[in-house]
Amino acid sequence: MSVTHAPPTHIQRPHVNPWLVAVIALAAALVALGAWVIVDQTRSSTAEGVASSEVATMFDDLTVAFNSGDPVALSSFYGPNAVLAEHFLDPAIYPTVTRGSEQIGERIAFFVNTGGMRIESAGPVIVLGDTVARAERFAGETGGSMVVYKLNANGKIARQWVLPAE
Repeated sequence: MSVTHAPPTHIQRPHVNPWLVAVIALAAALVALGAWVIVDQTRSSTAEGVASSEVATMFDDLTVAFNSGDPVALSSFYGPNAVLAEHFLDPAIYPTVTRGSEQIGERIAFFVNTGGMRIESAGPVIVLGDTVARAERFAGETGGSMVVYKLNANGKIARQWVLPAE
């Protein structure tokens, strides 16, 4: 009788190169980070109540134009068919509604240039859909006003209401 000895068998484990795994994981993380950055940079704020940086910057620029008293600069923020409704002025002395971007620019410039009206401080810009509001305090005014804006599809002011804080 012959006895044959078989060589010992070893179970082969698959060989995994840890460097290759690390490189693949790092590449996947970089791709995910890049996608997140692109999405974050291309979207504006969707949270109700929070103005996007573009809208907030526009209203900062509007304040600068307001205080300059330049009717052309002011009218550039309004759509061609814009309406300004001033609810705190005496309608027997001043008209309460001004229509058209050029007329609105001229009306605001009149108050700035003849009456010394200036925006001293403006509150944060709050947004609900295409409606924007902020509290504004004019020079010499104690209570301030709430100003509400309706924006058109081009981001220009289509309608503006000035409401006194009493």
